[in-house]
Amino acid sequence: DNVAAAIKAGGYRTGMTGKWHLQTVDRENYVYSDAVDAIKACGFDFVDGMYSENLFDEYTNSEFSHNMEWVTEEAIKFISGDYTDDDAEKAKPWLLYYNPTVPHLAANVVDALDAVSCRKTADVNNPLPRDPLVKGMTMDLVVNLTLLDGTNVTKQVEPGSCKEYRTSVKDRAGTITANETQDAF
Repeated sequence: DNVAAAIKAGGYRTGMTGKWHLQTVDRENYVYSDAVDAIKACGFDFVDGMYSENLFDEYTNSEFSHNMEWVTEEAIKFISGDYTDDDAEKAKPWLLYYNPTVPHLAANVVDALDAVSCRKTADVNNPLPRDPLVKGMTMDLVVNLTLLDGTNVTKQVEPGSCKEYRTSVKDRAGTITANETQDAF
């Protein structure tokens, strides 16, 4: 028994995205869909955008990194119910276990943001056909606000590519070179 199974038994739909370090992974025979099924057996209706254990072997180089845009897109898909056509399922209250992880290679966040495609996922045989879609990040977002004085304000957030979004993350964090990052540890 666990929280997800208990909540599901109470009539909720349950979802999981992000890092999952709660199962043994056979690194020689790893199959993403098998890892997803094992997590679903723990009481989750929806599992995607998932990283089982730490990255390993060929995944710890500039070919692959944790892809937070993908994890976030999958979380939004669960929250909105876009993973199912069942209206009764969509109407249920929900619990999402969202476990983000810093995008990283074995060594460096900046390198991960620069070198790795936004389309790479933990399902190495199934890269995304397009950049992940996240409102305000890689797709349009219109924000309507009412200020305390009653003024209505509408703000249009212009999307860019996933790569442009990652550049904006680095810009907002300040400029740090790979050597400076390495020296900090």
